[in-house]
Amino acid sequence: MKIGSLKAADKLSALIKCREEIRAGNQEFSTAFAIHGKDHRKAGEGALSWIFLEEFLPTYGKTLDELTESIFAK
Repeated sequence: MKIGSLKAADKLSALIKCREEIRAGNQEFSTAFAIHGKDHRKAGEGALSWIFLEEFLPTYGKTLDELTESIFAK
């Protein structure tokens, strides 16, 4: 595994942590989430990171009911 991949994974992990804290009501993480999200997109971390940010990150912290609701609504 490349060092760049590890750094990208650490950044994604930080974004997930920020999202979880915000969902738990800790708004102190909202600024960090906004900054790290912008930095990650700007840095061009790669296609996989971009896909993760756009497709998977929004689902973190949702309940199973919230996730399945959108599937059955179609």
